[in-house]
Amino acid sequence: MICLITISELDVVMYDDYYSYFHTGLGFISGFVSKRNIYESIAINTIFLVYELWEFENIPAKRGDFIEFLIGFIIGFIIAYA
Repeated sequence: MICLITISELDVVMYDDYYSYFHTGLGFISGFVSKRNIYESIAINTIFLVYELWEFENIPAKRGDFIEFLIGFIIGFIIAYA
């Protein structure tokens, strides 16, 4: 199920494809493992950055992908340190 969220004032498109859940999950894993090993978290962040640079998408969708990753990271970070 795809749930398209568009924030027109910021020119951001979030959860527009099935990869959006992958971005959120990858952010969650990165935030969650940051307590155990910061190097694994940095490696996941680097992989995501390279993936985003490689992917051919319009700019609002790339901004949305970053925000999806950030949402997952914050949730994983809070759960890991709770």
